[in-house]
Amino acid sequence: MVFLAICWLYTDSKRLGKSKWSITLFVLLALVFVSIGPLLYLVFNPRDLKEAIGA
Repeated sequence: MVFLAICWLYTDSKRLGKSKWSITLFVLLALVFVSIGPLLYLVFNPRDLKEAIGA
């Protein structure tokens, strides 16, 4: 499950044009706490999420 979350974090940040280093903290949190990393990623990128879903 952690592997899928990290893959999603990486592909989403790449799609948004962010560097690999910008998601390092979220990946580390995902490795340690599993769901906290992806959840915090969504919290700290709300504008990008709204653009992605077309809101």
